[in-house]
Amino acid sequence: MPRGEDNLMSDHDETDLRPAADGWRPVEDLADAVERGDAQAVAALLRAGADPEARTELEGPTVLMRAAEAGNLDVVRALVEGGANVDAGADEEDLDRFLDADEVDLFDWGVWALVYAALKGHRAVYDYLYPLTHPVLRHGVERASGALRRLRKPTQGLARGRQERKCRRCARAFRRGG
Repeated sequence: MPRGEDNLMSDHDETDLRPAADGWRPVEDLADAVERGDAQAVAALLRAGADPEARTELEGPTVLMRAAEAGNLDVVRALVEGGANVDAGADEEDLDRFLDADEVDLFDWGVWALVYAALKGHRAVYDYLYPLTHPVLRHGVERASGALRRLRKPTQGLARGRQERKCRRCARAFRRGG
């Protein structure tokens, strides 16, 4: 692997990707690689010992949640294959960045990677994470997605409410985007 200023792995041993004695910031380096969408760097950092459950702030989103929010399937896969827990939760306050207060209240029980993929409309990431996510959490995403649609379209909410009461119908409606 070439060394250089632009190479994330320049501070690592080229043979087995062990972190150098100094200059390695596991959480920051992993978060940076996730933000850049660099799945190879993410996988290398995880092999070198970075924590797949890393968070940049207490109770904040994990790096998997950030990858799901960005919609980067390759990074999401690298994190899951590296041991990231798809069911790990975080405080819903992070959703304030892109939801109104009434909408955030729908997630008062917390958020996880599948929530971010659903809210941002990243179909490929959602479809990858869905079968890996605990059934109770999947159901929570489906219910919250239906409530969020009703909140955003109040005139159509009552007509859709009956359909969305059943989990299967709710999942199909979410998958159709309507």
